[in-house]
Amino acid sequence: MTERIKRDIIDNSSDVTMRDVLNSEIPHAKQFDVSTGYFDVAGYGLLRENIEKAAEDGSFRMRLLMGKGAMLPSEETFEELAGMSDEPRSVKAQLDRQDLEPSSYGDAASLIRLLEKPNIEVRLGQSRFNHSKCYILGDNSVFIGSSNLTGAGLAGNYELNAGLYQPGVTAQTRGWFDRMWADASDAKEDLVRVLKQSKFGAPAEPHDVYMKMLFEKFKQFLKRPDRPHRRGTSLT
Repeated sequence: MTERIKRDIIDNSSDVTMRDVLNSEIPHAKQFDVSTGYFDVAGYGLLRENIEKAAEDGSFRMRLLMGKGAMLPSEETFEELAGMSDEPRSVKAQLDRQDLEPSSYGDAASLIRLLEKPNIEVRLGQSRFNHSKCYILGDNSVFIGSSNLTGAGLAGNYELNAGLYQPGVTAQTRGWFDRMWADASDAKEDLVRVLKQSKFGAPAEPHDVYMKMLFEKFKQFLKRPDRPHRRGTSLT
C-alpha cells in the first residue's frame, strides 16, 4: 500500500503537491469527504487511479460537496477571458474549454462510471456560495486551505493548505461538513448529464475521436475568412 506523505503545509511550490498528498492518503481511508468551490474533470483525473481502486470496495464512501457556481452556467469573468484564470466557473465551461485528448476522454468516462456507484454521492450548495475547500480522509487526516478539486488547485497553482492529523480536529471538521451536506441538494444526476452531453461524454470510435482532435487543433485556421476551404471536407 502507498506510504502516506504527511505534511503540515502544502503549497504546490515544492516537490510535494496536494495531488501527491491526497493520492498517498486515499488508499488508507474508508471515507473521503470533499468540500470544494469548483470542480473539474482534470482534478479528478489527478486522483483517478486511487479513487477507482478505493471505490471497488463497497464499504468505501465518497461525498463531493460543490459550491453552487460549479454547476450553474455563468458568463466568463474578465480573468478567464484574459487568460488569467486556470479555473472556469462551471464544470460545463471547463469541459468546453478543455483540449480534446485521449486522457480527457478516459477521465470523463471513468468519472461517469464512478458516479454510477451508490457509494459515491454529489451535492450542491443551495444557499450562500460555498467557498470552503477541505479534504477529510476518514479518521486519518484533514486538509484545509485554498485548493479546489481542480487540476490547477491540486497541482498547478500556488496554494496554501494545512494538513491536520489530530482525531479531535478531524471529528470537528466532519461535523462541519455534515451540517453543510445536510443543507445541500443532490446534484449527481446533473453532473452526469453535463459530462455525457459534453464533447467527452459520448462513446466514440477511434476515427471519430481522431477527427474531433484534428478539428479542435486546427479550428482557428478553419475559421479564418482569408483562407480558402476545399469543398466536401468536414472535420466536424
